[in-house]
Amino acid sequence: MTKKHFLSLTLCVLGMAPLVAQPFTQTDFQQLHALRGAWTLTNKRGVLHEVWRLNAADQLTGVSFLVRGKDTIPQENIVLQLREGNITYTPTTVNQNEGLPVVFTLISTENGLFIFENKAHDFPQRIGYQIPKDSLLNAYIEGPTPNGMKKIPFPYKRIHRSNRVPSPEYTARKATALQAPSVFQKEIDGKFPGRVVYQDSLVTALYPLGGGQLPAHLLVIPNRTIPTLNEAKAEDAALLGHMILTARDLARQEGIEETGYRLAFNTNEDAGQSAFHLHLHLLGGARTGPMADQRWRNIRRRLNDPNLADPFEKRILGIWSGQGSAFGMPANISMAWEPDLQSNFLLLNYRMDMRDTSGRVQTFEGKAYYQPAGTPGQYKATWFDSGGEMHPVEATYDGQILTANWGTPATKMGKTTYHFVDNNTVEIVDYIQTKDGSWKAFNRNTVLRNP
Repeated sequence: MTKKHFLSLTLCVLGMAPLVAQPFTQTDFQQLHALRGAWTLTNKRGVLHEVWRLNAADQLTGVSFLVRGKDTIPQENIVLQLREGNITYTPTTVNQNEGLPVVFTLISTENGLFIFENKAHDFPQRIGYQIPKDSLLNAYIEGPTPNGMKKIPFPYKRIHRSNRVPSPEYTARKATALQAPSVFQKEIDGKFPGRVVYQDSLVTALYPLGGGQLPAHLLVIPNRTIPTLNEAKAEDAALLGHMILTARDLARQEGIEETGYRLAFNTNEDAGQSAFHLHLHLLGGARTGPMADQRWRNIRRRLNDPNLADPFEKRILGIWSGQGSAFGMPANISMAWEPDLQSNFLLLNYRMDMRDTSGRVQTFEGKAYYQPAGTPGQYKATWFDSGGEMHPVEATYDGQILTANWGTPATKMGKTTYHFVDNNTVEIVDYIQTKDGSWKAFNRNTVLRNP
C-alpha cells in the first residue's frame, strides 16, 4: 500500500534522532481533539477534504475525499485511538493494501507535533500532524523511495462553515434578480406554452433553456415565487411534497422511472443556483453518475477479489495522472484502467490536454478494451480515439513493461509501452515505425497513481 494523501496534525523533521515509544495518557490524546471539524486544501488533483469527528474521549474517526470536477472520490477512513498507553493512527485506504488497515503508532508529541510510525510499511513510514493555530493543520507523510527519502506536505486550512459567506458578486446578482419578475413568470403565465410540459394550480413543469444537461431534464416550479429553499415555510410542506410527486409522475411520462433519475434542489452559490425562483431538477435518460466516483468502487472491488490472479491487472488498476508533453506541446496526461466486472475486460481511458503556443487547449482522448488472449501476459484490444482512428492491439506484459503493438501493415504500425518504474509510477512512451523498420519515439511521459 502506498499512502499519498490525507494527514492532519504535525511537521516531521528529517534527520531527527531515533525516538523511543513511551506510554501516552488521556492528556496527550486530548490535544488531538483539536482535529475535530473539516479541513481542506487544493492541489493539482483537485480539492482534498479531511473531516474528523470525536466518537469518545479516547477515539477520533476521520474520512478524506477528493472533489475533482463533478466527482467525489473517497480516499481514506482513519481511526485515532488511545489504548493501554498507545495512541494509534489506522488508515484504510481506497484501492490499496487490498482494503486492509495499516497501523501507525505514535512515537512523539514534541512541540505539538504528533509523529506516527510504522517502519515495516513501504511508504509512508511516518505520518505527522500539527495544528499551529486553530485555522491551520500541517500534515505530511514521509518514507523511503527508490530515489531516496521523500516527504510530502499537506497544508490544510480549517473550513469554518459558520463564517462562510457568498461572494460579493453573487450577492449583488441575487439582489438584482430579486427586484425583477421571476425568470419563470412568463412560462407560468402561459406566454411560452411550448416549454411547458405540465401545469396545475400549484406547479408548472417545463424544459430548461438550452436543452438541459441530460436527455431527460425538466424543471418543476411552484407557481408562487419562493426565491430559495431557505424561504420555504412550514405551511409550504404540502407544496414541496407536490413538487416531488409531480417530478415522479413526469419521470414515468418520460419513461425513465425504471432506468433511474435524480431530483435536485440547488440552493445559493455553492450549489450553483442561478435562477432565484425555487425549482426542482428532474434529471435522467442517461447515467448521471453516482455521488461518489464509481470507478474507485469497481477498482477496489476487483482488487479485493480473491480470484484475481492476473499480475498486470493487479498492478495497473487505478487512476493515473501527470504533466509532460505531447506532440511538442505541454500537456496534462491522465489514464484510468478500470475493470468491467460483467464482461471480463479492462477498460483503458486515456486523455491528453495540450496547450499550443497561442494558449489554446487541444484535447486528445483514446479508449481501449483489453481482454486476456489465452496465454498469461498476452492481451488483445481495440483502440478508438478522438482523431477517428481505430486499431487492433496486441499486447504483452513481461512483469515490468506492457508493450502494446497497434495498427496494421496496411495502415501504419505503432506501439506504446507502459513501463512500471515502481508500483506507483509508469513511464508511457509512444512509438511509430519508420520506413526502414526502426521505431521512433514521439511522446514520452510519466504518470503517477492517484491516491
